[in-house]
Amino acid sequence: MTISTFTATVAAEIGALLARVRPDVARPGLLVALSGGPDSVALLLAARRWSADSGGALAAAHLNHGLRGDDADRDEAFCRDLCARLDVRLATRRDDPRPVARARGCGLEEAGRTLRRRFLETLLDTEPGLHAAATGHHRDDQTETVLMRLFQGTGPQGLRGIRPVSGRIIHPLLGVGRAEIVAFLGATGQPWREDVSNASGENLRARLRRELLPVVRALFGPGSDDAPARLAEVLDDDLDVLDGLAARATAACRDGDALLVPGLRELEPALARHVLR
Repeated sequence: MTISTFTATVAAEIGALLARVRPDVARPGLLVALSGGPDSVALLLAARRWSADSGGALAAAHLNHGLRGDDADRDEAFCRDLCARLDVRLATRRDDPRPVARARGCGLEEAGRTLRRRFLETLLDTEPGLHAAATGHHRDDQTETVLMRLFQGTGPQGLRGIRPVSGRIIHPLLGVGRAEIVAFLGATGQPWREDVSNASGENLRARLRRELLPVVRALFGPGSDDAPARLAEVLDDDLDVLDGLAARATAACRDGDALLVPGLRELEPALARHVLR
């Protein structure tokens, strides 16, 4: 994929997803979650192309968890320099996920996601020109998410993985792999920051990437690890149809705040289960 093709493809996806979030706004504004890693850097470059083409407002946000000492500070400095060079406004915050992890009994990765989403939502609430936030989750992240949910136990809803649109959060890179992102940045000469814990860490996602996916590729061949991401895309389309059927069935079975049992009994079991959920 050439430089212009990459930026044009991602810019078009940004526009399409923003139209789903705010169809009522002619030129919605976008907030990019910028960590300094290759995914978010590539996303910001494509978003700048989208902003130039559409006239939509563009800003970035960087959350420093402070877990990696000087490395985390260098990540923040890199994001400041990049945004200054691109003339993109950057909002920053420092927020330690360890108290959240202890209070909720969850891992640091989950606590960090909670803080990041809270930061993005706060900026969207206080910046009237910004209507949605974009994160750099890509096709490889989708594969890892689907596999983790599969082995942890989930149904079709969970196997949808990362949704292209989740409230006011959009994911424009889900159709792009990590290798394509790195190749794009290499072709543009754009450096990025590398978080070594992404590969060497002991969290579930890092171990799956390091230990399981190489086995999948060895057994099923190159490119086989894209299959879970394709499954998520197909399921998302199928379940959108089922969601529509369930909404109509729910309306037909509803009496105020109650669901009428005779109406539920007339439905196909799969549809009845969807209505009850």
